[in-house]
Amino acid sequence: MARPPILPRATAAGFFLWSFIAQLYYVRSLFVKRLLCILSKCGKTLFSMSISSTDYLSGIRVKIERAKKHIRDLEVEIRSFLGSDPKPYVVARECEPKTGDLVFYVASVRDVPLEFSAILGDAIHNLRGVLDYFAYALVIREQGNAPGRKVGFPIFCDAKGYESGKARKVRGMGQAAIEAIDALKPYKGGNDALWRLHHLNNIDKHHLLIVAVIARQDMNKGLKSRRVFEFRRSPVKVGDELLRVPADFETEVYVEPFFEVAFSESEIIECDPVIPTLNVFTEAVEDALARLSVFL
Repeated sequence: MARPPILPRATAAGFFLWSFIAQLYYVRSLFVKRLLCILSKCGKTLFSMSISSTDYLSGIRVKIERAKKHIRDLEVEIRSFLGSDPKPYVVARECEPKTGDLVFYVASVRDVPLEFSAILGDAIHNLRGVLDYFAYALVIREQGNAPGRKVGFPIFCDAKGYESGKARKVRGMGQAAIEAIDALKPYKGGNDALWRLHHLNNIDKHHLLIVAVIARQDMNKGLKSRRVFEFRRSPVKVGDELLRVPADFETEVYVEPFFEVAFSESEIIECDPVIPTLNVFTEAVEDALARLSVFL
C-alpha cells in the first residue's frame, strides 16, 4: 500500500501559520462586531441624555422664524424689482387692422433675478425641515433614544402611497401621534399645501426653483356695462397678448396691468404668486405642529 505524501516542513509551517492568522482574523471580527454593538447602544443612550424633545422644539422654532425671515426678505426684493424705474415690463397697445380690436401686449419684460429662487429655496427648505424635526422629536419623546435613519414626516403623492409607505417614516412614534398625522392627510388631494411644499423642496435639491413674472388685470373702471376683462399668463414674454377689447365695445378702456412674481413649476404649482403661497405653506406647517404638539 502506498504511503501518503509527507508535507515538507516549510509547507506544513506555512499551513499552520495561515490557519492561525485565519482564526485570529475571525476572533478579531467577532470582537469588532461586539464592540460596535456596544458603542451603538452607548451612542443612543448618550444621544437620549444630550438631546431631548425639548431641544428639538427649540430648533423647530428657530427654523420657522428663519423661514419667515426669508419670506420677508423675498417680499422686499420682489417689491423692489416690480417697482423699479424703469419698470421690468412694458405694456403697449395697438389697433388690429383686420378686426379693429384694441390689443394690449407685452412690449418688454426682464427676467426675474436668480437670487429670488435662492431665497425661495431657503424658505421652503426650512419649512419642510421643521416637519422632519418634529417627527424626530415625537420618536425621542416616545422611545427616549435616537430615531432610525428613515424616520421623518411622511408626505406622499396620493393616499395609497401614504398608506403603503408611511410605516418606515413613523417607526417609533406613539400610536396617537401617528393617528394625528393620518388626520392631516399629508398627500396630494388631502393636504395639497404640504404636498407642494414637499415636492418643491425636492426640486430645489437639484436645481433652482423656477419663478416668473405673471400679469393680472381686472378692468372694471368706467364701464357702464360692468363688463370685466381679465388676463393671466405665466410666464409673460415679449409679444404675449394680455388683453383684447372688441371693436364694438363703446366705453373707453382703462387698463391697469398688475404684475407679480409667481411659481412656474409645471405639474406642481404654476401661476400662484410666490409670497401668498409661501404664507399658505407656513400656515399649513404651523397648523400641523399645533395639532401634534400635544404629544411632546
